Amino acid sequence: MTSNLSDGVFIRRLLLAALVVALLVAAWLLSPLLLIAFGAVLIAMALRALAQPLGRAGVPDTWAIVLTTALIIAGLIAAVVFFGSEMMSQWQALDARLGSLLAEAGKKLGVNSLEELVAGSGASGGIATMLPRFLSWGASLGQAVFGAGIMLVGGAYLAVDPKTYRDGVLKLIPPDYRANAIATIDDIGEALHRWLGGVLVAMALVGLMTGLGLWIAGVESPLALGLLAGLANAVPYIGSIVAAVVTIAISAGQSWEAMAGAVVVMIIVQQVESNLITPLVVGRAVAIPPATGLFAIVAMGMLFGPLGVLLGFPLSIVIDIAVRRLYIRDALDEPVEILGDAAQRSDNTVTVKAERGG
Repeated sequence: MTSNLSDGVFIRRLLLAALVVALLVAAWLLSPLLLIAFGAVLIAMALRALAQPLGRAGVPDTWAIVLTTALIIAGLIAAVVFFGSEMMSQWQALDARLGSLLAEAGKKLGVNSLEELVAGSGASGGIATMLPRFLSWGASLGQAVFGAGIMLVGGAYLAVDPKTYRDGVLKLIPPDYRANAIATIDDIGEALHRWLGGVLVAMALVGLMTGLGLWIAGVESPLALGLLAGLANAVPYIGSIVAAVVTIAISAGQSWEAMAGAVVVMIIVQQVESNLITPLVVGRAVAIPPATGLFAIVAMGMLFGPLGVLLGFPLSIVIDIAVRRLYIRDALDEPVEILGDAAQRSDNTVTVKAERGG
């Protein structure tokens, strides 16, 4: 009897281990789809945040989301109508300047084209072996654009009725662990909400300050470079570095005075963004240590290409809170702060809410 019981326990554990392995393999194979789904969640959160003023005015959620989406589309169309031609001319000038800079760099490295530089010809023979994963970005860039379209559509659906999808996920979790999952999802949602709002504000302010500063400094194409700096700010650490390098390289081809002005502008904007804008609009509650965030972005980029770089930092927020909530607080029962407050054990969450009538 004992032997049969032990055999049954062993078989159940073996099946459970096989199921876990199968789920991990499936998650790895479907990781691009999971990234797209995560991006759709961020878009849904942004739409719902922007639709809040209409909701407070009494507009139903569905119509608030639809009207917000329509206003965003109308704003983009208006921007193209009023600033499209000027922006296009500045982007063309920027593209031409970047092309000439790459050509000059290729000559110094002993190559005649960008293809030879990537392949490792001439004096740059070691470049192709330094970052092999990033060499496939040209192909994955098209996939990222397609994924972005799926994210936009999926985000709109999620924004209209998020409760249905949230409840569906929770039903897949065993009841004994559902309170932990609820607390974790709530914490992650609040953290991503703070981060997303801060990033949108920071992108707008950084783009505005950069464009205005470069215009005052007399740098060519200030509107295009300001837009580049604002968009690049969506990727912490790496984005600002790339925008600064491109801006300084463009201004260096114009004059020494323009380059000096560009350097001053980029330094001032970076200091204002890191010491004033980010702490005020995001706060320290969702701050990720710089090294952790940087390694997360690089790792996600090497694994999944451009989409991984774009979503690497918010994913690090999700992982950080999940580890704090599920492992440090609930499993180890160690005190930990989440979103700036001391976290309570999540297995008491449902009971406390029931006692309060919530």
